[in-house]
Amino acid sequence: MKQTTIAPADDLHHLLDDLVDRVSEAELAVLLSADGVALVASRTVTEEAATLVAAAAAGLHALAAAAGRQIHGGDALRTIVEMEHVLLVVEPAGDAALLAVTFTGAPDPEVVNEPVAETAERARRVLAARGRTGGEAR
Repeated sequence: MKQTTIAPADDLHHLLDDLVDRVSEAELAVLLSADGVALVASRTVTEEAATLVAAAAAGLHALAAAAGRQIHGGDALRTIVEMEHVLLVVEPAGDAALLAVTFTGAPDPEVVNEPVAETAERARRVLAARGRTGGEAR
């Protein structure tokens, strides 16, 4: 299966794979630009799935950010969509990047918040060290 990547992305792939491996309910993870371009995905994610998740996550997070501005609620810190069988968590990973993670079995959001936030922060540091904020894919 082809992974969507920015080069070199070994550190970022490792971060996403580590999250999926550590959290038993985690199904996939995608690091994306704020405008919805998939940058890096965990090992089992096809390019098609990464593209779909990235577009959905960017749109949902943008909607949450817009709502926050309109109701004077401040920045969108995290976007969570709880479905019947899946939980989608979208967390900022720097100024212009987001981390999207899906979890099967719809676990309690409180259980997954910490590992997602930790991974997003680690991804932010990797992107910052490369002088990137999560813009165009390379």
